[in-house]
Amino acid sequence: MLLIIIGGVFFCGWACVFGTVQDALFSLGRRFTKFEITVGDRWGKWLWISRYLVLFFAAGALLAVIDARKSLSMLIHKNEIAAAAAAMLGTVLLLSTVMRRPFCRFVCPEGARYGLVSLTRLITVTRDKDLCISCGACDRKCPMAIKVSKSTAVVTPQCISCGECLKACPKSGALTPALRPFKEAVPLALMGVGIWFAIRYAMGIMAQFG
Repeated sequence: MLLIIIGGVFFCGWACVFGTVQDALFSLGRRFTKFEITVGDRWGKWLWISRYLVLFFAAGALLAVIDARKSLSMLIHKNEIAAAAAAMLGTVLLLSTVMRRPFCRFVCPEGARYGLVSLTRLITVTRDKDLCISCGACDRKCPMAIKVSKSTAVVTPQCISCGECLKACPKSGALTPALRPFKEAVPLALMGVGIWFAIRYAMGIMAQFG
C-alpha cells in the first residue's frame, strides 16, 4: 500500500506475471500481423470502468471465473467452473496478440483496487507543454492506452507506473517523474490509506454474500 501511495501501481507494471504474458503475446503478434485492436477515446473512457463493475459485484466463484490469473490453478484442481475459466483464459490470451493488455485494462479487479489508491500517488509523470513536441510517441507506447500527450500530470487509475512513456519520449525534459507539492502530499497520503481500507472493508462484506 505504501508503495502505491508513493509511486502508483508498481506491481502491475513491473511484477505481474500475467501482465508480462500479455505484453509478450502482443509483441509476438506484431511479428505476424500489423493488425491491432484499439479502443477510441469515446468508448475507452467507458470501457475501463468495467474493471470496477468486476471489483464491486464479482465475488466467490464468479470472481474466480473472470480472473484469468487463477484459471490455470482451477484447471489443475478440476474446479467445477474450470470450463468457463478456460474459455476466459483462452479469450484473453488470444486477444492479447492483437490488443495491449486487455485483461489489465478492462477486467482485472486487483488492478482496479490498486488503481483507486494510486489516484493519491505522490510521484507522477508530468508533461511540460512548452517542451512537448506532440509527437504522440508516449501514447503509442503506453500499454494501458493512456493519452499521456494530453495530460499535464498522469493521474489516472489506469496508470501502472511502467515508465514506458518516459522511455519513449524523444524530447529531453518533456516528460519527467515529479513529486507533488508538499501541501498536497500529506492529505493525499491520508486519502490513499482511507481508500485502501474502505475497499478492503467493502470487499469483505461482499465476500460474505458471495
